[in-house]
Formats: sequence, structure tokens, C-alpha cells
Amino acid sequence: GRHQRKGGAEPLEQKCAGPPGQLHPYDETGRSDKQYTDDTGQGTGLTRCRGEIGLTGTKVRLDGLILQGVGGFYHVEAADAVYICRARGLFRKDKRVPVAGDRVGIAVDGDGTGVIEVLRERRNMLVRPPVANLDLLAVVASVTDPSPNTLVMDKMIALAEINGIEPVIVITKTDLKAPDALEEIYRRAGFAVFVVSAQAPESIEPLRKVLS
Repeated sequence: GRHQRKGGAEPLEQKCAGPPGQLHPYDETGRSDKQYTDDTGQGTGLTRCRGEIGLTGTKVRLDGLILQGVGGFYHVEAADAVYICRARGLFRKDKRVPVAGDRVGIAVDGDGTGVIEVLRERRNMLVRPPVANLDLLAVVASVTDPSPNTLVMDKMIALAEINGIEPVIVITKTDLKAPDALEEIYRRAGFAVFVVSAQAPESIEPLRKVLS
């Protein structure tokens, strides 16, 4: 339940391990320098966990990760929640476009919407599809129907390695044709190869562990 402040006591600080921006009642863990008020100007008895970037006015500033961008709106995961954000116009002026995988700083309003204010430095980026900060790239090819295009596979592998991304090979539809020849090519070249089939769900588990 809510902890009540004792008569005459100073407001107490909520030293909470919860998500930044989350509201909590005051407890008895220490003094507070921040008490929030409601629309009438009365104290709410609540304190707010602070994000890594901190609080300014009514906006909560958090560090986050872009999950996807659609039509100028970006889904940003931050502090165990997902916020719908727009990007600052300054990025367009500088010809910088946020993409999935970007680490960003956002300012979130009370209604849960936000603005991307900071784009962190990228470790790497692919143009098509536009994604950033990849650790691993899965190059997927079916063994038949359609037949694998090794030229396209090799281009994707080269692109990954140039950008410091680990490529892994995933061969599908192995219930329709033996993958031995294709598998051998890439294993002998030193790449991790995962052979999977929809008819054998257990074959996906090794790949799942690598992607998790």
C-alpha cells in the first residue's frame, strides 16, 4: 500500500530500481529533492524514478533502442516500455535518418509520446534494409524451390564482414532436398551453418540459441 509521510517530516526519496519515469509513493528510504504536484498545485505524494539522462520540466529523458520506423514514427524501447516517437527536424537538416537498431536519447511527454533528440554513434549500418548496430546477420537460403543463389549469398556475407557483422548461414526446406552440397561449401569456408526444416521443429533450436 501507499506509505504516508509522518507529520512534520520532510518528503522522502524513492530509491527505486524500477523503470525511469515510473511514479511511486514516497517511502522511508531517504530524503527527497523532488515532489510532484497535481493540477491543483497540491502535492501528490509521488516521486518519479529518474532515467539515465534525467528530468527536465514535464518531460522524462531516457536512453532507448529503435525497434522499427513506419511513416516517420519510431517505436523506441526504453525503460521496459515502448514509446511512439517522432524525430527532431534537425536530423533531416543534417541528412541523418534514424533506423531500426539505433541507440537514441528520447524526451517523453506525460501522454507517453516522445521525440528522438539524440542519435548515438553507430557501430555499423546496412542501407537495405536500413538497420544499424548489428552483431549478427543471418543469410537465409532454401536448398530448393527456389534454388539457392550463391552469388547473392556471397554478397550478403561480404557486406556483413566489411561492416564488422558476424554472418551465419541458414539453409531451409531441407525436408525437400538434402542440403549436403550447399552446407559443405560454407562450412569449409569457415562459416557457422544451420540446417533447418519446418517438418523438424527441433532443428531450429540451435539457431534460436544463437539469435537469442
